[in-house]
Amino acid sequence: MKTIRMSLVPALALLAVAAVGAQQSPPPQPGQPPEDPLGRVLFPPELVMQHQQEIGLRPEQRATITKAIQDF
Repeated sequence: MKTIRMSLVPALALLAVAAVGAQQSPPPQPGQPPEDPLGRVLFPPELVMQHQQEIGLRPEQRATITKAIQDF
């Protein structure tokens, strides 16, 4: 009986921790923008512009990025 109780307590504790960890993140606060799923996988435009020669950025691509930065 004591062996069952000793293995049941850690199992229940692990289950409780897993349930708390699986909860969804809280919604963004009113002053915060929502999370951008694409923003996590794209390079920031400023970084692209800093390395435009190394990556072979064409003038029309540069103009498009510059316009997008200004519009944003």
